[in-house]
Amino acid sequence: MYLLATYMTLQLNLEGGHVATLISCYAPTLAACQDEKDDFYEQLGELIKAVPRRHKLFVTSDFNARVRRDASLRSIYIHT
Repeated sequence: MYLLATYMTLQLNLEGGHVATLISCYAPTLAACQDEKDDFYEQLGELIKAVPRRHKLFVTSDFNARVRRDASLRSIYIHT
């Protein structure tokens, strides 16, 4: 058994009647089993689908995990 990912959503009312929706999440690490990763992306997909199209959508994460197994590509995705 594993813990499901943690999500937080926040809606902000902006000037001009615009709305921004922020979704913050902590993705499973590379060490997680495939079922856990699949569940994470399924849940994230459902959260994104629930956001009205007229909203500005921002999805954030901890970005500490590697995007790919090849750590040499890390500098492409994370500028330090």
